[in-house]
Amino acid sequence: MRIFLTGCSSSLANAVLPMLCASSEVTQVVGIDRRPCHFEDKKFSASQMDIHSPELPAAMAGADAVVHLAFGVMRGEMSETEQTHNNVAGTLKVFDDAARCGIRKVVNLSSVSVYGAGSGLDESAPLRPAVHFNYARHKAEIERAAAGRHPHIIHLRSHLIFGRQCRAFLKAMVNARFFIAPPAPYPTLQIVHEDDVARAVMLALTRDVRGPFNLAAPEVTSIPELVKSRRRHALPLPLSWVRAAVSLARRWGNRDEFTWLDVFDTTLTVRCDKAHRELGWRPLYSAWEAVQDMSSKRSG
Repeated sequence: MRIFLTGCSSSLANAVLPMLCASSEVTQVVGIDRRPCHFEDKKFSASQMDIHSPELPAAMAGADAVVHLAFGVMRGEMSETEQTHNNVAGTLKVFDDAARCGIRKVVNLSSVSVYGAGSGLDESAPLRPAVHFNYARHKAEIERAAAGRHPHIIHLRSHLIFGRQCRAFLKAMVNARFFIAPPAPYPTLQIVHEDDVARAVMLALTRDVRGPFNLAAPEVTSIPELVKSRRRHALPLPLSWVRAAVSLARRWGNRDEFTWLDVFDTTLTVRCDKAHRELGWRPLYSAWEAVQDMSSKRSG
């Protein structure tokens, strides 16, 4: 199996690439990213390329499957229109180019944020992303468009991804001396280990499946609990204070987005029965193991 992977320099790619290259079913992996990729393996080759590039179809030609991880979240430097063009139009171009190349197996990394809010949601729940959360709205827009144009695509809706390679802002969040605290009772969420997401990618490539699949460890927790699991004496910072500071920053011309604050004020938990049943996927790591497996040392 020959795999074409976008976003090969992303944090999740650092978990996916070793599994792909270790698989006896995978003979070649070709990756692209706007940034240099430092992963090395005899099965892997990488090029610096944007997903909007007209050379993309030639780069993916001959692949048996596409794994799409490329997705930019640009704050301050991009307008809403530019963000949509980068994240939505770029992703749909990847899907369209794959179809033109005759590639029917496409695995897209999506997010449970497409649901907006709710408890114990399965994949039949309506897509109602938070109005001000661009990341979630873009993911939902991609899924809606793909449903009509490319219904065979597999969308892996992961919850917050933790592990050795997790995103810097998640590491900073759970290692902070302060945590953003909404009014009690705290909204609840789930997380998932990067290696469990990578395993879901591998399973999706080899199973005859399509459509969305939720991915999350079963434990339900909250952001204050996550922070306190790393720093026992972390202090709460009321969410209302943070929102007030953000409002003041905007008045002074700070163009950065702070819509991620909605994450701290929203309950969102999901069921993964479909992934268990159709992919044969079950998480190997608990929520707490995923958090503790970050490369930063535990402190407190």
